[in-house]
Amino acid sequence: MSRGRSVRVALTSTTSSPATVPTCGPSGPRKVTSLMALSFELGAGGRLEPAGGDGARSGCHAQPPGALLRIGVGAGRTAFSSRSTTVAVVQRARKGSRRRRPGGGMSAPVCVTVDHLRGPGDDRMLDVLDRHGLHTTFFVEGEHAASHPGRVAEVVARGHEVGLHGWAHEAWADLDQATVHELLARGVDALAAAAGGPPRGFRAPGGERGVHTAALLAERGIDYDASLGDGRTPRVLPDGVVSLPFVWGHVDGAHYLRPEPAGPAEVESRWLGTLDRAVADAEPVVFVVHAHVSCLDDERLGVLDRLLARVASDDRLEPVQMSELARRVRLAATPSTRVL
Repeated sequence: MSRGRSVRVALTSTTSSPATVPTCGPSGPRKVTSLMALSFELGAGGRLEPAGGDGARSGCHAQPPGALLRIGVGAGRTAFSSRSTTVAVVQRARKGSRRRRPGGGMSAPVCVTVDHLRGPGDDRMLDVLDRHGLHTTFFVEGEHAASHPGRVAEVVARGHEVGLHGWAHEAWADLDQATVHELLARGVDALAAAAGGPPRGFRAPGGERGVHTAALLAERGIDYDASLGDGRTPRVLPDGVVSLPFVWGHVDGAHYLRPEPAGPAEVESRWLGTLDRAVADAEPVVFVVHAHVSCLDDERLGVLDRLLARVASDDRLEPVQMSELARRVRLAATPSTRVL
């Protein structure tokens, strides 16, 4: 389909086979067929504990009812319920995020974001970013910012921005409105105190922001939401918050923490292929990496190192922080581009 055409299409509900991932049950680890459980394992620092352990801190939660996980690992796209949208609107949202490169043509914005500051691998993550001269966006839980403000301050001092990642990696999509309001307030205050200013961005623990979050983010002055969305296209939500979604195929743990993990070479091939497609389409792409997943193993760290090297050296790609991508999307938006 050529660019610039205004065509209405119906995007219909589809299904894919979800990955089988470990989670926790009354008698210890069990398996469920949902990527939501994987998101909690990522929040647990790659460790799952049986019930009776410190589940709230470890990220070991019961499977949320009706978990909305609609893509298979490596699929790179979500499927969503039948609904009509305007292709021209999608194109304008994507177009507004790009910059013209010196040699002509448009560059593709790339955000290699980091979730958590938990200790293992953090120094290696910061060092590899420094080595390539990249400043990115870290999403940090409010509880961690409150208990380790110096670590958050160090990340900011090294040129990175910090967004909120819930309070203690809760099953965010299942929280009621009052709880979301309370945890957002606590998290924003804790992160503001540690980082020297309030966060501009948010990513929901577990991936999904839930039904109450967008309006409450706007109330708290949060500019963008980096949680799962309908596909991968940035857009301005009705509440005025910019949605900068990721997809599971661009998350390190979706490959490395499966029961039958992908090897580093396979992950590298997929991710470099993602960058090739971003260049071809001049469209933004968001990766989500974790220090305890990608930086403790030398082979995995090598994959991340080469991914960052490509992002830093290829003038067809433009490394940006999430707040900059949100700014561009908002500037490009008009009332007709808002999701109603």
